[in-house]
Amino acid sequence: MPKPIVRKLQLTGGSTYIISLPKTWIKEHGLKPGDEIEIIQDNQARLILNPKKSEKEERREKKINLNCERPDINFVIREIISYYIAGYSLISVYCTKFSPDDREKIKDVIRNRLLGAEIIDEDANSLTIQFLVNERELPITKSISRAANISYNMLRDSFKALLDGDKELSREIISRDDDVDRFYFYIVRQLSLSVEYPEIIEEEKYNLSQLVNLYSVAKSIERVSDHSVRIIEQLPIIGKLKEKELYDHGIEVAEFYKNSINSFNSKDKVLSHEIINKEFDLLSKNGVLAEKILSLNYDSKKIGSLLIILDSLKRVIRYSIDIAEATIDLLAKQTEQDKMIIEET
Repeated sequence: MPKPIVRKLQLTGGSTYIISLPKTWIKEHGLKPGDEIEIIQDNQARLILNPKKSEKEERREKKINLNCERPDINFVIREIISYYIAGYSLISVYCTKFSPDDREKIKDVIRNRLLGAEIIDEDANSLTIQFLVNERELPITKSISRAANISYNMLRDSFKALLDGDKELSREIISRDDDVDRFYFYIVRQLSLSVEYPEIIEEEKYNLSQLVNLYSVAKSIERVSDHSVRIIEQLPIIGKLKEKELYDHGIEVAEFYKNSINSFNSKDKVLSHEIINKEFDLLSKNGVLAEKILSLNYDSKKIGSLLIILDSLKRVIRYSIDIAEATIDLLAKQTEQDKMIIEET
């Protein structure tokens, strides 16, 4: 942690308090007499100084060059995603052993899973990716809401596809997982950037102490999407779902998940507590269904697939509880000003 710089408060003109600014800070920002500096008071009554020219209008562009000695495509993709999440806006990847198929796979993953990704330069040995994202057009709250809606529909549709044996719908559900991933990675990117640029979340009436709760909600949504895919992947093994109780349980869990999202979107503490109180009943029902499935006279592969579906539903229940708990924790961290805004609305 940088050593604090101490300045004495001075009084001038009988009513104006002044302090001197460190010369190194002035030089770092290229400031000169007459330049404007914004002074912002944060939630803990601390003052933040921002040179006007480097605030929202002109953020520092973060760039990185990645070099790979061997064409491990999964390694390259993971690295690109990690730097995207870290807030980098320009990533150049160099690898002397890229094949045309390698480059196409990387480009497909980037375009399908990272919002605002554009390939701006490419040759036989390199790719340069730029991320053009405008958080004002897609705020974090809206991104969470969109990802939640997609994942909820994936979960409901997975049981409809199982009931009807609909292979075309199952393929569509699996493709939607990329849409949820795109929003998830974007949300985590914005939360990471919020540490450096708090105005990103402050404009949405959140504060830095709530970052962990927003991340928890986004991660739970992404995991529900993954489990919807896991559920529909059992279709080739079980064929049409004939177990009506399992179908009804799946729809019930989907609505339970939707209610947890509603509690977050509306910042409804009462609804969040109601959701948490239903956990035991739903998990008990899940356990009873597991025992019934084990007693069925099916082959082991089909039994295993039905149990996988139940296991995924159990996890969705717990992710829904995580969302409700994160909502309660998030509300506890609101500033008095934010509470007043919510009460007025």
